[in-house]
Amino acid sequence: MNPCLASAAVLAAALSGSASAQSGVTIAGLVDIGVTHNDNRGAAHWKVARGNNNRLVFRAAEDLGDGMSATVALQHRFEPDTGTAESTVRPFWQGESRVGLRSRGLGWLRLGRGLTPVQDPNGRLEVFGVATVANTQDWITAFYKSVDDIGKPLGAAGVSPAFAGGEARWDNAVFYDTPDLDGLAGRLAMQAEHSELARPFGASLAYEKGPLFAMLGGERNNRGTRFFQAGGSWAFAHARLVVSYALHDPPGTLRITAWGVGPQVPLGGALTLRAAHARAHSNGPGAVTARKSGAGLLYAFSRRTSVYTDVARSNPLTGSTPLNEFDLGIAHSF
Repeated sequence: MNPCLASAAVLAAALSGSASAQSGVTIAGLVDIGVTHNDNRGAAHWKVARGNNNRLVFRAAEDLGDGMSATVALQHRFEPDTGTAESTVRPFWQGESRVGLRSRGLGWLRLGRGLTPVQDPNGRLEVFGVATVANTQDWITAFYKSVDDIGKPLGAAGVSPAFAGGEARWDNAVFYDTPDLDGLAGRLAMQAEHSELARPFGASLAYEKGPLFAMLGGERNNRGTRFFQAGGSWAFAHARLVVSYALHDPPGTLRITAWGVGPQVPLGGALTLRAAHARAHSNGPGAVTARKSGAGLLYAFSRRTSVYTDVARSNPLTGSTPLNEFDLGIAHSF
């Protein structure tokens, strides 16, 4: 048996066997796979590929009394079309590996690897949930990466190369979430160990109450690149409108700004229309503007199972040749 899979099996058995001592043990995940087509001459036109980041999640919590609990979260990523790990160079617990203490009155302290304070909530600002060929996540974040490889300098066109270990997460970090204050909550994080140009740190503030969600955050990565993002969503008449704005500010004169907007509109029954448009503008040579537009339909058989189809047209900051894409997929969470 694959050693990594064997480790996961042992962990699952250990968690299951200790369930009596825990206040809650959860094994969850997502399998999302579809057929995709693109007109990129340098790649396969037709593929069977993931529509979202497929994951296997282990969570545990122990009630320590007086409103305090201990928490554990581990998340493995994999490729559903082949059954292999998401990448041969990414860590086995690519999504998350954190342990912490959580208090109703004092907040949540965690140590390990996880999404940064800005990258964690900003998935809410992406209409397609950072999934399918129509997702605009790179565009609305102005192609910013939380972890940069300083061996590959930021290109004049404005694309920030990232470590293969995951561009939205910090290893060896300390994370703190404030208690929920009537819909208002903050996130803070700092990387304890770092070997690059600067110590990464970040903070964000989010408000969610009724139909309104709003988020404002900023961080600095290991190159000293600063990133700021603001946005929100408003639910009205059964529809939802999402807007966002971002600034990617690396050392030097280069700046990349971006914005995105999109609706989610129920069409009756279990069918929902999703659409988005995003632009990122670099002040580098040629003042390059990257655009992406997408639209699609999502049909939810239940809260856990859905099918979707989408179309998208985009051009990145690195080139002007448009890319047209299509997908048809199935997603099931458990």
